[in-house]
Amino acid sequence: MNLAFAMAGNGNQKRLEGSFNLADKKLGEALALAEGSGDGSLVSQIHSARAALYVDQALAMPGSEQRRRTTLFEKALEENPDHAAALFNLGQIAYQEYDLETALDYFERAYQQSPQPDLAKLIDKVRIEIEEAGDFVTQDRGVFKISFEGSEVKHVARETRKLLADAEREVGRKFVLRPKGAIPVVIYSAGQFQQILGLHSWAGGAYDGKIRLPIAGLSEADIDQGRDKLRELVFMNSLMPCCITEPPPHTFRSGCMKASLRMPPARIRIIRCCTLS
Repeated sequence: MNLAFAMAGNGNQKRLEGSFNLADKKLGEALALAEGSGDGSLVSQIHSARAALYVDQALAMPGSEQRRRTTLFEKALEENPDHAAALFNLGQIAYQEYDLETALDYFERAYQQSPQPDLAKLIDKVRIEIEEAGDFVTQDRGVFKISFEGSEVKHVARETRKLLADAEREVGRKFVLRPKGAIPVVIYSAGQFQQILGLHSWAGGAYDGKIRLPIAGLSEADIDQGRDKLRELVFMNSLMPCCITEPPPHTFRSGCMKASLRMPPARIRIIRCCTLS
């Protein structure tokens, strides 16, 4: 048991130093020894340490490594199903992918383990979004995942996708920049946009890891007449931030949750309204 305890301590120290592979090896060896000794308390502690290791490893990766980060957060939950940081970050990934129900489930489970006022506010926000936009249809084609409500908005979604695809090519050609993974795009009515995001009526769009546009009410004639202005709205104000910034820095670590849940205002890009007529 003493050897298992010492090896677990060494593995945890390697985790804190950022030597994740070595930490994983040491903690795995410690777990095998602890299980062999029948020390249930030490086994539980080592599982918790391995969960923390996988969360730290995931958070050290760039946002573009979304699949690997997801796998590591899921491994953390295998070690400790109640690990608040893993639950929160999986909720963040689901939310960025506009899987609102899954995001809410993870956020609520994280809140049960570590109730924080900022997380409660985020849960309320997701609930409002589900109420207002929970029945949206999502089209996942190429780089862009576009969500919208009802068949009457299909023409707006179709035109928005064309503009985004053109903009992606232009950004790539001029600036040698590419979007980092799939980009969620949500098309709202003006009322939904203001209700969900709480922004003023002058806001013509927003970017917070998703491109959010209040253009569902545009007719095909509106789009034809205001194509150049709509293109500017989508191109410079929406796509460029996706290429040059990471998603908002929501991290969730034990002991610093309150600070980490706050998104600095500078990272919420609000797009001023442009009249399409």
